[in-house]
Amino acid sequence: LIKGGVYLEGAHRLRVIALDKTGTITEGKPRLVDIDVLAAGIDKDHVLRQAGELASHSDHPVSRAIADGISQRNGGLTDFTALAGRGVQARIDGHVLILGNHRLIEERGLCSPAIEAKLARQEAQGRTVTILASEREVLAILAVADTIKESSRDALAELHALGVTSVMLTGDNVTTARTIAAQAG
Repeated sequence: LIKGGVYLEGAHRLRVIALDKTGTITEGKPRLVDIDVLAAGIDKDHVLRQAGELASHSDHPVSRAIADGISQRNGGLTDFTALAGRGVQARIDGHVLILGNHRLIEERGLCSPAIEAKLARQEAQGRTVTILASEREVLAILAVADTIKESSRDALAELHALGVTSVMLTGDNVTTARTIAAQAG
């Protein structure tokens, strides 16, 4: 927001601009783009219903994208708990399940080199990864992505041509941030 003509008149001295990633550089509408079910012997649809049920009880934008991307729900959710900055936990059909970020899975001792590699591949594509796990194992990796606005590329190119450096602000992980920054120019 620009409050007053004096600031508009001084804009020619602008050298650096900070832009929020979500909704400014990107569309701000993340969507579920990939699901990788890892648990052997478990029905994919059952795992997806569980993830959808957990996600539907959270108001986090990534959870909203997952809930919107999975139409079926499992039902039977109890003991729902939001884990600030990490994800959510609940009991579904008597089993404790978590839906959360990489840090939560590491804290629970459920990460492995194979899972790290899968997460790295998703993040290298600019995706935000959420993991569904039981108390014993990772059940699925869900990837959410937000697309760059076409107007963002042009606007950033014009700013750069004027000698203005752009800085992107985001709460995403470093790899995702770098990927989006490269795509946006």
